[in-house]
Amino acid sequence: MRYFGTGTGTSGMPGASGTFGGAITGKLSAARCAAPAALPASSRPCQAYQSNATASIATAPATKAIHGLVRRAAMTNGNGSRRGAVPPLKPASLCATYVPMSFESSDLPVPRTSDLARVDARPDQYLDGLNPEQRAAVEAIEGPVLVLAGAGTGKTKVLTTRLAHILASGRARPWELLAVTFTNKAAREMRERIAHIIGPSAEGLRWLGTFHSVAAQILRKHAELVGLKSNYTILDTDDQERLIKQVLEAENIDTKRWTPKALAGLIDHWKNRGWRPDQLPPAEAEAFANGKGQALYRLYQERMRILNACDFGDLLLHNLTIFVSQPDVLAEYHTRFKYLLVDEYQDTNVAQYLWLRLLAQKSQNLCCVGDDDQSIYGWRGAEVDNILRF
Repeated sequence: MRYFGTGTGTSGMPGASGTFGGAITGKLSAARCAAPAALPASSRPCQAYQSNATASIATAPATKAIHGLVRRAAMTNGNGSRRGAVPPLKPASLCATYVPMSFESSDLPVPRTSDLARVDARPDQYLDGLNPEQRAAVEAIEGPVLVLAGAGTGKTKVLTTRLAHILASGRARPWELLAVTFTNKAAREMRERIAHIIGPSAEGLRWLGTFHSVAAQILRKHAELVGLKSNYTILDTDDQERLIKQVLEAENIDTKRWTPKALAGLIDHWKNRGWRPDQLPPAEAEAFANGKGQALYRLYQERMRILNACDFGDLLLHNLTIFVSQPDVLAEYHTRFKYLLVDEYQDTNVAQYLWLRLLAQKSQNLCCVGDDDQSIYGWRGAEVDNILRF
């Protein structure tokens, strides 16, 4: 097992400043590294020291700087094996029940009876199946936390148990949590796991979904800030290529040499990097139609605005534009989201990284789980380097 402490640093990300943490500072011996105790509110793990005999963690008073807690847990099972199967979920009889009661805005679900959490199960009942490393990650609630482990070691279990622990301990209500993953299937499975722990109130997790589904909810509410209406249409790949073909033909560009599919791929790449047409680097613009890439990208975006439409890349790109240009809107979501949780963090692209960082920059309560040895969305702009920029 490796246990890293991180400090502050500076991101190399284009158009961004600051990071959730900084450089890796140490490595501990697996045989001697004990799970840390619960951290007091006045301190944060900030540095690790290497020792052949014992491992110690230095703590320092909390400051306004971002403190990262990076855990690379082999997540051993009780029998000492490094990568066993994920332990089974607890039966429903040991569920913790959360009863939501009041809401802060009229667009949220109707309140029920109380504003507090009512827990029918003690924390030890839903923490039983965790090994020491997993439990330490679940209980380190405040501040940035990054959990890295291999396939089948219980990363998602850590994330779902952590979410349930936040609710059961009364630190937040279901609608104050943002939990994102990459597929609808993974989002459904995450919701089902949480429901096994906290009961039917898991349905109150309105901000649990994929990056694009959550970004679409935000864009529906603020569409006019980017020139759209709230009933905008999301184009699929075929519609996107048909629209690009119209743009190319209007500009007298040979669509056999410079195909709509090729430009659609470039535009998707640019949006995954978080680049609007006015932010496109000159070298990128030269990649299509003898330097006309930027102009065509701009015309394509304008056509979609007229049609009150956007593509999937726009969902996050428009969110970034709104958050950067409208600080009051970003502040609204800072207040709303007390804790953010991300599954399969190694598959995030630059736009998703920037989106998460903007939303988490106030509370700093961001937990990401992933495997730095496995990334399946490299073809879609995923960057494992986001782990190093955490």
